[in-house]
Amino acid sequence: MMFVLLMAGIGLLLAGLLTVGLGIQMDLSFGNTLILTGAIAACTGMIMLSLWAVARELKKIALRLGSGIPLESRAGTETAPDRRKQAADNGGFPSGQSIEAPGFSASSLNITPLTSNRSPCDTGVGTA
Repeated sequence: MMFVLLMAGIGLLLAGLLTVGLGIQMDLSFGNTLILTGAIAACTGMIMLSLWAVARELKKIALRLGSGIPLESRAGTETAPDRRKQAADNGGFPSGQSIEAPGFSASSLNITPLTSNRSPCDTGVGTA
């Protein structure tokens, strides 16, 4: 699937650039049409190449996450500390960093949603 994305992207990009080049040589309205379709094809090719790059990176991430850290060995003994328990002890972050700034806490912020008595149509701006 990734190979198809790569080949389609390269093919569309090259075809688009070729079509733009041919459209520039023609001075008729057909040349303008070739330039427009070539630009669309070239942009589509670049999008396909971008999708290929994203798929490649996601595949790398999936391989890294797939190995994971084993919580227990096959013999039943614990080989590594439970990271979820460690994160719960550190305020929800595995690194142990705190998100609170000095002098501020979550309870000191009183945030309420904005409310209005006006209807959405009553903007106060008159129309002619």
